[in-house]
Amino acid sequence: MLLPVCMSAILFSFNIGLSLFAIFVFINKFLVLAGNESNSYSNIFRGMKIFGGVQAFQMAVSLLRGKFVAMFLGPAGMGVSSLFASSASAIQQLASLGVPLATAREVALKYDEEKKSGHIAMVAAASRLATFITGALATLCCLAASRFLSLLTFGSDEQAFGFAILGAVVWLQMAGANEIALMQGMRELKRLGRSSVTGAAVGLCLAVPMYYLWGTASIVLAMLVMAAVMFVICRYNCGRALRLAGIQPGGNAKLGEIWNVSKSLLGFGVIITLAGTITQMCIYFTNVIIKSIGTIDELGYYSAAMSISNQCVTMIFTAMAMDYFPRLTACIGRRAEWLVTVRRQAELVALVAAPIAVSVVIAAPFVVDVLLTETFAPAISLLQWMAAGVFLRSLSYPLGYVILAKGNKMLYLCLEGILCNIVFVAATCGAYWLWGKDGLGIASIIIYGADMLVYYCINRFVYGFSYGTGCMRKLPVLCGFVTMSLISVFLIKGQAGIIVCWLVFAAVCAYGLWHLRKMLKMKIIK
Repeated sequence: MLLPVCMSAILFSFNIGLSLFAIFVFINKFLVLAGNESNSYSNIFRGMKIFGGVQAFQMAVSLLRGKFVAMFLGPAGMGVSSLFASSASAIQQLASLGVPLATAREVALKYDEEKKSGHIAMVAAASRLATFITGALATLCCLAASRFLSLLTFGSDEQAFGFAILGAVVWLQMAGANEIALMQGMRELKRLGRSSVTGAAVGLCLAVPMYYLWGTASIVLAMLVMAAVMFVICRYNCGRALRLAGIQPGGNAKLGEIWNVSKSLLGFGVIITLAGTITQMCIYFTNVIIKSIGTIDELGYYSAAMSISNQCVTMIFTAMAMDYFPRLTACIGRRAEWLVTVRRQAELVALVAAPIAVSVVIAAPFVVDVLLTETFAPAISLLQWMAAGVFLRSLSYPLGYVILAKGNKMLYLCLEGILCNIVFVAATCGAYWLWGKDGLGIASIIIYGADMLVYYCINRFVYGFSYGTGCMRKLPVLCGFVTMSLISVFLIKGQAGIIVCWLVFAAVCAYGLWHLRKMLKMKIIK
């Protein structure tokens, strides 16, 4: 019974991923930007299209891989695969020490001015050296602690060999992420997109026969093959991009000089890793409190709703990380230019995120019914509140990257690692104590609303940022649409509520498309 349900959910999600990818293909094929390359709105939306399409394709590949795991390995194999994947992700996040983000920032900051001076070549060599060292240490740690990790994760030492190999998987994943960061900093968007799509597709084609032939024993080996394929493709494309730009990593620099740059990258990256580690600890602490005060079922509803709500805007956040951050970093020294960049990014993100949030609020019962099971019906209201919260989160994201682009490490640690996490724990636990299960959803609005206010105040008083007139006009209207969608599902019952829901959805889509067409000066090819 469990396997057909899992496969149905996976198949539906796979179709959704393909549909999203098809939408981005449609946009690229039938909508033409009438503005020139200097149009900042056009550049922003172009980056969102590229990485949104890539993210949709990768999501579809990931879900298709899950479908084959379910078919050939069964529920137990899917569970083993999930545990190895989450373990690799956690080890990689900790072992990488934030080097990819630091590399992308350093390259983007000085790429135009110092491309020919040898500094970018030094950064490329330094980031590869830092990744080699941290990856080797992670591999050795996995090898030495493989039996302990197997006991901790599976309760036995049967998967010790798998964890020994997992170290090599993490090393290759880290090396591939570093090559992606170099292309990201150079703003080689199309080359980066091709690398991601090709690597995911080829890796899947090689992994599926392994699942069929060797079953559960092939899970980690398949992960190793996929990581190796992605690294080779990313290394080739990055190397080609560097050669075309006339950059030879390392050049004639001495090892000591390269190591000094590596230490600088590690110094910046460690702060990012520390903030992320604090966040994960706070999430764990909050989950323990929810389980202690309430029940394990309510924790399950909370986790399921949070997972779905986050996936709804993954493409937007990925586009900001891959395109917006290096673009902002490149102009961060020119105040007038970075102010325009942030304002326009905030406008476009809001116009895209609002219809997504409204659609999730309205369609939450259908989404939960298809992706989960009927036993997760109590998660519907949580998902509706969280969808509205994620909209506020999308508004604070462009402001958060300003601090990283400025290189203010300690301010970022204090805000993202300490203050925002204090708000997260206090709001989640407090709202749960006051309003029960639904309080967990309401807390997301409090958390992300407070985050947006804090980031705006910091950017306003520290860096002199303010929203432009266009943004100030659109944000209240979009917030109003999201609020109306919540009112229509919680306060207006029966047929009237359904009618109001669809009217709000139609209105927010029309409003968003009208402004996008106006801002981007789009025309449809007939």
